Amino acid sequence: MFSWTILPFYPPPAKLKFALLPAFFLLALLWRPVDVLVMRAAPQPHGAPPPPVFQETAPLGQEVWTQYIHSVERTPVLDCYRVVNGRIWSWREYVRSHNAGLPFQKPVFGRFVMDAPWMIVEGGRHAWERLALRVGNAELGRNAFAYCRGMPAEWRPLYESHPGKRLLLEVERQPLLRAAGSRSPL
Repeated sequence: MFSWTILPFYPPPAKLKFALLPAFFLLALLWRPVDVLVMRAAPQPHGAPPPPVFQETAPLGQEVWTQYIHSVERTPVLDCYRVVNGRIWSWREYVRSHNAGLPFQKPVFGRFVMDAPWMIVEGGRHAWERLALRVGNAELGRNAFAYCRGMPAEWRPLYESHPGKRLLLEVERQPLLRAAGSRSPL
């Protein structure tokens, strides 16, 4: 009859279960799906999806900011979004004018705040699975993007790296192992 005592480098079966439990837990954790914020160029008809321009894990409530110059009013606009349950939610919008398509009143589920020089629209319950960003150039648009890990945010000028392009911002579910290994900041 076999006895574990003759193999000193193997633990007995009762202890083996407890030794393998953390290993199985870590392995399961690496395959756990997480939200990943991905930005890529809009795909061409009948073409393969382009590679990501930006890819980063997005914990619940992760803030993402966009900034641009409004094409008609020529005033800066700041948009704050949050990643919640696989969707991109409009959280706050900062404007300096309220003409030509810019917000001018309190949304039904939100508030309108005057904080000179900004007019701030908060809430509104707008959410997207995919958000299209139309990038301008140095004269029109001057779009920038910030993935906020802390403050101050690091702004990445999209109009320099992708002028005139249409970029899509979306949330994908990926295993933690794949998401952690495929970070691609702008």
